[in-house]
Amino acid sequence: MMASSAFSSKVCTCTLALSALLFPGTLPAQTTGAPVAETLDDFEKPNQSKLFYHDGTWWMAAHATDRNWYLWKYRDAVWSKSIMIDGTGKSRPDCHVDSQNNKLYILSSHTSTSKFVLANYINDDWIIAPNYPVEIEDFSHNEDNVISMSIDRTGTIWLFRIEEGILETIYSLDEGRSWSDVLPLKTDMNVPS
Repeated sequence: MMASSAFSSKVCTCTLALSALLFPGTLPAQTTGAPVAETLDDFEKPNQSKLFYHDGTWWMAAHATDRNWYLWKYRDAVWSKSIMIDGTGKSRPDCHVDSQNNKLYILSSHTSTSKFVLANYINDDWIIAPNYPVEIEDFSHNEDNVISMSIDRTGTIWLFRIEEGILETIYSLDEGRSWSDVLPLKTDMNVPS
């Protein structure tokens, strides 16, 4: 069993400690200070969600020691791999769960071609829906600014990035099967006033 990096351990520890405060009784006390075995770092992007609670179970997107990204399930005081969500080590996933409809939306932000995944919750696990992942052409991130995802109350999926000082977005009206053209929202980002 390989140990997590110090950074991964600190972020996971902090996230689990916060989760224990928000959802008391869902995690045993010894879990909040323990690293997750067989995971790497890459939890460092605060604009992305990698930990969520669904159907009485904690889940997280984590980079495994085999360099792939998986959904991990927390059960019986142990984190275990569920499904592989991306086979590219340089991706940075962002997860949004729709508990009411048993759906999980996963954006894999890449430096080349980003991907979008829809998974359905069936029989106590997540199953990637047919025809997913969908590649998102011409909307990737640079090394410093990963893409983040938001879903509004109408179900529109929004992706945001900063590219050459411009805040940009694209959106999908059909659960990520197709995407709009890039829309600039604000210029001169990261420029001192």
